[in-house]
This record gives sequence, structure tokens and C-alpha cells, in this order.
Amino acid sequence: MCLNSIWDASFIVIDVETTGSNADKNRIFDIACIRVENGEIVSEYSSLVNPHQFIPPFIANMTGISNEKVYSAPETSAVFKEVYRFLFDKPAIFVAHNAHFDLSFVKNTFARMGINIEIPVLCTLKLAKRLLPKTLKKNVGALADYFGHSIRKRHRAYDDTLATVVILNELLEIAEEDYNISSIEELLAFQNKPIKHLKAAPPEIKQLQDTLAVVPDSPGVYYFLGKDGKILYIGKSKSLKSRVSSYFTYGEHSSKKIADLVKKVYDIKWTSVATELEALLLESSEIKKHKPFFNSAQKKYRRYPFIKIRDDEFPYPVLSRGSEDDEGILFGPFRSSSFVNEILLDIEKKFKLRNCRKNIVPDSSNKPCFYYHLEKCLAPCTGYASKEDYQAELEKVKYYLSSYSDGIIKQLQLKMEEYSDKLEFEKASIIKSQIYELQKTFLTNLSVGVSLTENNMIMILPEHTAPKTADIYYIRAGKFEQSNTVGYKSNKRNVLDDIHNLYFNGFSKTAKLQLEDIDEIKIVSSWIHRNIKFSRQIFIGNKTEEELYDEIEAVFAELSQNG
Repeated sequence: MCLNSIWDASFIVIDVETTGSNADKNRIFDIACIRVENGEIVSEYSSLVNPHQFIPPFIANMTGISNEKVYSAPETSAVFKEVYRFLFDKPAIFVAHNAHFDLSFVKNTFARMGINIEIPVLCTLKLAKRLLPKTLKKNVGALADYFGHSIRKRHRAYDDTLATVVILNELLEIAEEDYNISSIEELLAFQNKPIKHLKAAPPEIKQLQDTLAVVPDSPGVYYFLGKDGKILYIGKSKSLKSRVSSYFTYGEHSSKKIADLVKKVYDIKWTSVATELEALLLESSEIKKHKPFFNSAQKKYRRYPFIKIRDDEFPYPVLSRGSEDDEGILFGPFRSSSFVNEILLDIEKKFKLRNCRKNIVPDSSNKPCFYYHLEKCLAPCTGYASKEDYQAELEKVKYYLSSYSDGIIKQLQLKMEEYSDKLEFEKASIIKSQIYELQKTFLTNLSVGVSLTENNMIMILPEHTAPKTADIYYIRAGKFEQSNTVGYKSNKRNVLDDIHNLYFNGFSKTAKLQLEDIDEIKIVSSWIHRNIKFSRQIFIGNKTEEELYDEIEAVFAELSQNG
């Protein structure tokens, strides 16, 4: 197994609920597995299991899972066949909170099936003890609350696993930024290092006490400034107060990097924002603008390729960097040009768009090329196909590009299964990564397929810190426009004004994007993908303003009913 960047690794986050604490004598009756790559959920599996053991009353009450519920649950052999596939479909790292407990039960279950497993292990409890303030409780519930995540059903395997995914991602960011941990080897070794604390608070902290006392408990971006007023470090947090204070708590452990940083801090500034997403966007742009010495990531904008269809009379898809002046529609951004070229080649094989790149004027005197005779082109240059015929074929390509049900993702899934059946797991793994990239790019969890220009949606996310309220996020052409916090039962007529102004008042459909735009689109796409399970999504499409408003009302009615 090649262990490199912590963001390139594949993590399998697992939680189990058991009939007792002894892995030899007791059994698993609930298990969940979630694969995480690049900080985002790629796939998941969960199931109840018939333990053929009595679940004690206090465990049944704690989990909400009774003996009656597991009586007809799948057998251990059936469930763990899927768990084995999940664990070893591709090289991965086993992750759990108090991993020794979960892994001991998983290993013993496999051992009873005659299977011995070995897998690298990462414990989020160990990481939390080394990365977070010692005064903070380290159980799953406390850490989820600290990181602003609400657990729907505590002590249920799936919901606790989701919470552990959030905890893992937050800890990885802290490990990278505060401890300069960039590789999996470093991370796995770090979890077992002795916990060290600073012997004394640096003297500079005294002059910051008044400032620290007024840091707000809100999402935002914070700036640590040196004696000369230059920005040393920029960070973001869902809670500025708790995050900023954690750097300066007397006796807290810290990395050498953070100890060096804290000694140089003479002033603290911050910018409060309404939501975590706005904090993410502001942090990224500010780091790239100021390039602070102590920030190790995000200092440069990256270029990403797109698939572009221009507004020509007989257009065709091409690779684009999103920076051209001409208008059109974009699909993407994608992770690499080679992946884009693979998709374009696939389109060329499956559809009858023109392959020539010259300007064409339909004329019956033109002779069709050999692509026409191979049934690979409609030959619009000859007039054999009208503009309407060609546009219909182009619509098939657009649908194929972004459709979940029977488009390119479905074709890749079939190809992945074919490789798996042939035991060509390395090829299947590559295809699986491509599927994940497309799912994130096209937000296919919404069961709709759109180009970037048409990526207009409203996302409703229940607010963790304010009961019976939710944040409404307005996304237009893949970019964040604004957000509002709304009570479940409050009057929402102002939402109708927002819908009109953002989606029905006209906006540019140019395909030209600046690097800043692309960076924002990537951040927004990743954030939506991470929160897709905790939110409700409304796709704009061709709906009227009133139809969208009615959908929003229905979502809030459901949230209110569910508490």
C-alpha cells in the first residue's frame, strides 16, 4: 500500500453497536462503514445484524434497537461479506473513534468466519487527545457538538459514523495546518506519540487577553498579526471564540509550529460571517491574497479543465480552461485534462456530432466525410441533418454528460462492475474514482443533471446552534450568492423576493471564468457534497417562482413536524 498525502488516502470510517464490551464473547448487531476520500464521502454501507444473542435492556434503550428488530436482520456472514468488500475493495485505512474497540469486534467477527485481516488503523480519539484542548471532552457527542455537527440518533452505527467522518475531517485539517503533518505515515505515527504540553504560556498572551475576551462565538475568519503588523496566519472556524482561544490556553499541548506562531502573535483580527461556507470562501481568498508564512496550504489558485459547448450553429464539446471570452455552457471543473479527454473520446464514439473543427455552411453539394458513412456524424455540412436534428443530438450529449440514471456515470458503473467480475481490481478502482469525481461535479445526489451554468439550487440546512431554524443557501451557476437564517414557522415571503432577484431577474451566462471563480466553484461543490445528507435541496430547473416557494414551504413543514 502506497501511503502518501493525507488527502489522497482512502479512509473507511466504521462504528459498531454490540451486545457487550467483550469482543470474544459478545456480538455486533449494528454496523456502518463510510469511505472518505479527499475529505468527502465516496460510498457507504450500513446494516443491522442478527447477533443470535440477547441485547441487554440498557443497550437496547441506549441504541433504540430491540431484540425484535434484529431477529429478522441479515446474518453475520452476509453482512460481513459486504464489509470485507468495503474494507478491501481498494487500499484503505480503518478509522474509528476508540478504534481498538471497533476493530477488535470486526477482527473477531472475521476470525469466526475463518478470515484474518490486517489493515492500517487510525483512531480519532487518539488524534483528538493530541490535537484538541485537554479541557474538551473527547467522546463522539462532545466532539460533534464542538465542530458544529448535530447527531440525529446517538448510539446508532450510521449516525455515529457520520459524526466521526466530520470529526476526522476537522482533525486532518488541524493536523496539516498546526502540525505540518502532510503524509499518512506521519499521521499514523503521530496518533501514538506521547501527549506533550507547553510548560508555560508565552508572555505575549498577556497583552492579548482583552482581545481574546471579545472574540465572538460565530463562524468567521481570524488573522494572527506579528509585531510589524504583518499577517502571520489565517484560519477559519465555525466558532471563532473556541478556535482562537484554543491557541492561547495555558498548559495546552501544541506543535512546535504553533508554539512558534503563538510566540510571534501581537494582535488578533477577525471577520465574522453568517455561515461555515462563507468562512471557507473568505479563508481561501484571503490566504491566496496575503500568503501568510505560517499557512502551508491554499496559497495558489489552481487551474482546472472543463468541457465546453460553445454557442455556435453546430457546436461540439471541447476541452476548456474556462477562461475564453466566447459564450457557451461548461461542464466541470474536472480534476485533470486526461480525464476530460477520455470523456470527449467516449462522446465521439457514442454520438453523431461533427468531428471536423472548421466553420461549416450546409450545402447539398458538399460530400459527407467517412465519419458519416461510419454513422458517427450527422453530416450537417451537407444539409442531410437540419439544425434542429443536430441540436437534438447535442441535447443527448448534454444529458449523457450529467445524467445519473443512464448517462456517463451509469456507463462507468457498468464498466467498473465488469472489471471487478474479471478480478481486475486496480482498473475498477480507477473507474470508481472517476465516478466519484463526476458525482461531486454534477451533484448527482440531487438526481438531476446540469451544466455548470444551469447549476442553480437552493439548499436548506437545519441550524445546529439555533433550534427550529435553518440556513437557506442560494447557489447560482455553481457559486454561492447569499444565505439567510429562517425559522421553521416564520413568515417566508422575503424568500420569494430572493428567488426572484437571484434566479428570475436575468444574469450573465458567459462561459468565461476567472481563477477566483473556479476556486469558489470547487469549494462550494465540495461543501455541498459534504452536507448533502444533512440538508434538503431544491433544484431550480424550469420551475416557476411560486413552485419553488411552495417547495421551500413544504421542506420547512417537514422539518417542523420532525422537530
